[in-house]
Amino acid sequence: EPAPGAADSAAVAAQADSASSAAVPAVPPPTAAPPTAAGPEELEPPDPWEMTGYPLISTTGPQGQVIAITNPVITHGALTITAPSGRYLVDAGRAELEGGVAFAEGETRGKSARATYLRGEEILIAEGDVEVDSPPDSLKLWSDRARYDRLGRALTMVGNARGRRGDRRMTADEALWRRETEEVVLTGDVHVSEEDGASQLTGERIVYDLRTDRAWVTEVPTLTLTGSDGEVTRITGDRLWVAPGGDAEASGNVRVLRGGVTAESDSASYRRRERRALLLGAPRVIERDGTLTGDTLILHFDAQEAIDRAEVHGNAAVRHAPLDSLKAGEVSTVRGDSLTMYFAEGVTERVITVGGASSSYAPSAADAA
Repeated sequence: EPAPGAADSAAVAAQADSASSAAVPAVPPPTAAPPTAAGPEELEPPDPWEMTGYPLISTTGPQGQVIAITNPVITHGALTITAPSGRYLVDAGRAELEGGVAFAEGETRGKSARATYLRGEEILIAEGDVEVDSPPDSLKLWSDRARYDRLGRALTMVGNARGRRGDRRMTADEALWRRETEEVVLTGDVHVSEEDGASQLTGERIVYDLRTDRAWVTEVPTLTLTGSDGEVTRITGDRLWVAPGGDAEASGNVRVLRGGVTAESDSASYRRRERRALLLGAPRVIERDGTLTGDTLILHFDAQEAIDRAEVHGNAAVRHAPLDSLKAGEVSTVRGDSLTMYFAEGVTERVITVGGASSSYAPSAADAA
């Protein structure tokens, strides 16, 4: 066995010369792919592979030839992987690294406790406190395990997956970063929240578009708005899109819930800074004693994210049917071009009608008697 030293540093890149026990096995660089059937032009050759370090022991056993290496450095195209120690299984084309692994491709860098690199598949499997940092994308990811497919340019983070981008925080069972399309797909008990905690997007599957900085949910979506008093307003629907700053779009069976007030529609647009939401498509507001309907509905929120008032425009109507035992059965209806319903602690406080106002009243059975 040669003593470690500068002269012993060598490239480990292919089939070993089994006849030489004192030399580091040398592997020739990959050859170009054969010509295509359509013509004499050859396919683009694969990226060069190289592994350097201080070879310690070369042995042959059931796994074939195995080389133990100190301070291995793997270079495969733009990907570089380093570690304090490792071994290379020549026949399997697999490098096993440990002692604190660092990897980088371009400006994206990562680290883990240990890792395995599959040379033929060009797949890196990292395990133990995995961290990935991509400054150009302002993105950081953490997880227990990760798998990077170099050919597919896809990074999968598994187990206690977490992420951060700007003021947003992300948690999920699994995160898939598609580097080609600049999307992060989060699955399993997903939470995306603003740093101040005032808004939180949840669901079973959320797609985060890094180019537009928008997130959308297609499975069990909920946007939760929390006031400084701890009370919450929830927006749900079949699909939800959330932009920076907490603005949101919802479609399909949309519901806005706060205390005893519920608003429903086919679609909704929420503007956080303006503290209002526009609901379209058979919109209505339901509270304990009444229902407000119209063509267009605008919800206004107070500083605590509670529904302060609701405006309806076009074919506006409010139907009031108190549940109080003394007034049970009483029904009053007010119609107009537009109506504004004001709330106090989740109950209608007053209603203002503008344009074409009309009303009807039916007393309870007890009053009618």
